[in-house]
Amino acid sequence: MPSEIVMPKLSEGMSEGSIVSWEKGAGDQVEPGEILAILEADGRQTKLPSFVSGVLQNILIQPDATVPVGAVIALIQLSHGERMENRHGTPQERVVDQGRGDLTRKICDTWQSAPHFAVTVHVDMEGVEALCRTFRDDGVRITVNDFILKGCVAALLKFPQMNSSLTEQGVIRHRRINIGIALSLQHGAVTPVLRECSGKSLHDLARESRVLMDRARKGGLTPEETKGGTFTVANLGMYGVDEYLTIVRAPEAAVLAIGAVRNAPIVADGRVVAGRLMTATLSADHRLLDGADAGLFMAELRRLLEHPAPLLHNGR
Repeated sequence: MPSEIVMPKLSEGMSEGSIVSWEKGAGDQVEPGEILAILEADGRQTKLPSFVSGVLQNILIQPDATVPVGAVIALIQLSHGERMENRHGTPQERVVDQGRGDLTRKICDTWQSAPHFAVTVHVDMEGVEALCRTFRDDGVRITVNDFILKGCVAALLKFPQMNSSLTEQGVIRHRRINIGIALSLQHGAVTPVLRECSGKSLHDLARESRVLMDRARKGGLTPEETKGGTFTVANLGMYGVDEYLTIVRAPEAAVLAIGAVRNAPIVADGRVVAGRLMTATLSADHRLLDGADAGLFMAELRRLLEHPAPLLHNGR
C-alpha cells in the first residue's frame, strides 16, 4: 500500500499551504532526506523531504495550488517488499529491514503532528580541524564529530529549554543531557544514546560515542541503548552532504543536522580569506521552542566551535 504524503503543519497557526515546485517527478526513486517539493505557507518557503524509501508514484497536487493542512499531495510506493523492474525488465524482489516500518511510522507521525521550523548557521571549523590534527599527531583519536557533541552539551547547559520534551502531562525540562547519535547503516537507521553527557570531557564523549557507534554498526545495541534521548545529532558530512533537514525525534524538542566541512571563502578582519565552513541546521518543534530559542542556541554552538579551546577543558 502506498505511503501518503500530506501537506504538513509548518507553524502553529498554519491552516493551508501551497506547492511552489516538485523537485522529484512521478516514477523517481526517493530516499529518506531527499527533497520532494518546495512548499510555501505564510509567505515562507520550506523544503519537504521524503521520510521513506520508495518510488514517487503519483503527484496529486500541482504547483501553485493551495490545499489545507493534512491534505494528501502525493503517494510513494514503499520499498518494503514491492517488486521493482531492473534495466532488463526482469522483476526483482527488494529485501529490506523489517524493523524500518516502525521507524517510518514514527517519523511520519512526528512530521504531521509537530509544527517544525529550521534554523541554519555556517560555522568556520578551521580551529576544530587544527586541534584534531594535533591530537592525531599525538596518537589520540578525536574527530570533528566529537567536538560537535561536546559543543552541543555546553550549549544545552546554557540554554536548558532546548533539552525538553512534550508529554501528555506538559513540558518536561530534563536535568540530564542524553544525546542520540543518528546513524544510517546498511541494515537500517539507528540512534544510540550517549547518556549523562553534562559532566563528561571531550575525551569521555569521544571514547563512549565511538564504542556505541561501533556496536551499532555491528548490530549489537540493546533496545535500552536507543531510548531516553533528550537531543539528537545527525551527521551526514562523511557522505559529502552539504546541508539537509531532518525530523525531530518525538518527544525531543530539536535535532541537529550536520553537513560536510568544505573549503569556502570567509571574511576575517575585513579581508576575504580561505576558510573551512560547515553547515548546521537545527530542526525544532514549535510547540516547545520559538525562533529566539533556536537562534540563541545555534549562535552559541557556532561560537563554541569557532573558538573551541575551552571545550578541551570541560568548559563552556
